[in-house]
Amino acid sequence: MACGTPVVTSNCTAMPEIAGGAAILVDPVSVEEISVAAKRLLEDSQLRRTLAEKGVIRAREFKWSDVAAKVESVLTMLDVTAELAQGHRVS
Repeated sequence: MACGTPVVTSNCTAMPEIAGGAAILVDPVSVEEISVAAKRLLEDSQLRRTLAEKGVIRAREFKWSDVAAKVESVLTMLDVTAELAQGHRVS
């Protein structure tokens, strides 16, 4: 997506949320769905352009600095929670 390549991805797990409307979603175990999606991309230049443009925009929303900040926030919360739990232990 970040490179401007149209994407076909799984409709399972977090992929629909990650794709955010910038990819064709398919059942990952359906050869038929995957082949139909690939054929659509090969035959529809407007769809390719649209997904490529949307993909670049969507990929910009995922930055390592943002991920690092979120992980740090969760770890800090867990540390505070652990400290509180230790302070309330019954001996």
